[in-house]
Amino acid sequence: MKMKAYLSKSLVISLLALCIVGCSSVPVYMISWQAESYFVTPDTEGKKWESLGNGLYSYQHWIDRSLIIDTPEGIVVIESFNEEMAGELKQILDEKFPGKPVKLLVYSHQHLDHTRGGHVLKPLEVIAHKNTRWHFDHYSDDEVLNPTRYIDGSTTMIFGQHRVEFIDFEHGHAEHLYGFYIAEEKLLYGPDLAFCEALFPFGFPDFNHYGHVEALDQAANLDFDRFISSHFNSGDKSCVTGTRDFFNDTREAVLNGFEEHGLPSDNGTAKWFRSIIGDTKDALDDKYGDWHGYDEMSLPFILRQASGAYLGF
Repeated sequence: MKMKAYLSKSLVISLLALCIVGCSSVPVYMISWQAESYFVTPDTEGKKWESLGNGLYSYQHWIDRSLIIDTPEGIVVIESFNEEMAGELKQILDEKFPGKPVKLLVYSHQHLDHTRGGHVLKPLEVIAHKNTRWHFDHYSDDEVLNPTRYIDGSTTMIFGQHRVEFIDFEHGHAEHLYGFYIAEEKLLYGPDLAFCEALFPFGFPDFNHYGHVEALDQAANLDFDRFISSHFNSGDKSCVTGTRDFFNDTREAVLNGFEEHGLPSDNGTAKWFRSIIGDTKDALDDKYGDWHGYDEMSLPFILRQASGAYLGF
């Protein structure tokens, strides 16, 4: 308690000092402080190579995690993320599987935080969903290795001893989002599909609530007990169902606020926002208050859900 009081006092002093220079700096300071608290945790420090059994591996660098599949013909990597991570992963692959090329790099979706650095892996082929092609064609980021082949919809591919189902989660996050299900291993790798008792950063950009909940419902119906997350910790099926509950509970609380307080045009806008945000946060605190990132990222997510509910997505 004393430490919390000390930190609060220190924060107030820091904000007052910033105001002496110029209070316009305060929002920038607050955002940077929240980002530091959210992204820098004991679980995200260092790098971690993990064997998942039967030729399956994961590699975590900072908050990001790739899935790796060893096959007789070469290595399959799902998600490259960035140049630094891909470079470190390539070194590990060369040490553990000497002489084996990366035969395939797979992108789950088109967002740049998942698709940079692929050229470092020197893959023989790069695949992504065909509806992401427009984005890759218009990117000017030199770190992005464009797909060499585009695929459509849900499909199944055989990688060594593993039958990997590419599940096309439509209309949720990004243009299209693939999840990767290996039934015999009861394993689901779900990039940006769900987090394990953690909030998505900065309101979870580029998602449709109804589409993403439908994707989470679809995933929850699969038979798996290992959920490999693309960010932060991995876990089990409760990561998927918990994320779904959080999305639904937030949207329900926002809609209840609409019922009680009307729409922005019906009341003073500032008062309306305070009421919607305050009531929604009160409804979520007890159930989700101890999740990672709740203090830092619940406000952006509530605002994102409020705008989505208002606009119909």
